[in-house]
Amino acid sequence: MTPLQFQAKTAKGGASLLLWSSGLLLLWLLALAAFRELLPATAWAMLLLVCLIALVLAYARLTEPWLVLEATEQGLTFFHRKGNWVLPWQECGLVTVPELNGQELAYVGIRLKQQSPFLSRLSPRLAVALLMEQRNLLLSAVGQNCPTGQCPSAFFMETNPCLVEGKVYKGVIGMFGQRMQTLRQLIGFELYIPLNALSENPQIFCRTINQLRLQYSENTVT
Repeated sequence: MTPLQFQAKTAKGGASLLLWSSGLLLLWLLALAAFRELLPATAWAMLLLVCLIALVLAYARLTEPWLVLEATEQGLTFFHRKGNWVLPWQECGLVTVPELNGQELAYVGIRLKQQSPFLSRLSPRLAVALLMEQRNLLLSAVGQNCPTGQCPSAFFMETNPCLVEGKVYKGVIGMFGQRMQTLRQLIGFELYIPLNALSENPQIFCRTINQLRLQYSENTVT
């Protein structure tokens, strides 16, 4: 099988944005030198702030991985600026856009057949980044499942060590294991890929990944 690669939407346009923001900063410098007295200092400062924000956004896009996901005969590889995770097909369950109270979330959810092997391969650096990025997802899930406001504290207790399928995980890996168990309980999936990172239509993406999962893990063709 030729690797099937999915480009990261968040990485597109970084070079053009960098050129545009650099040109904007150059224009600001020239305008400041020639027309300093035409605008108050606060106006020049605000224009400079716009230029700097554009440069920061350009840098952020340039540092994003070009690929968000790659599918091979062995499984899936997810790429992140803080690292990547690998998921063999035999550990991969249903892939779909999950829902809360009938509303689709802005994520693709991946259900795991086993949690422990994934945690054993996960790097602490990537675990920290994902814990922070998925905080809003956790808040949304807790809010939907605790309408009275009496139970959120239990879901936020990401303590360690964490027992997963008979194996103990400590530190940030233990915290991520607790997060996976909580999200599985609240939403039904352990792993999440933001929709804004995908260039493909979410439904087509999920259908493609599920077909590959069935083909290579169960030797069936759909």
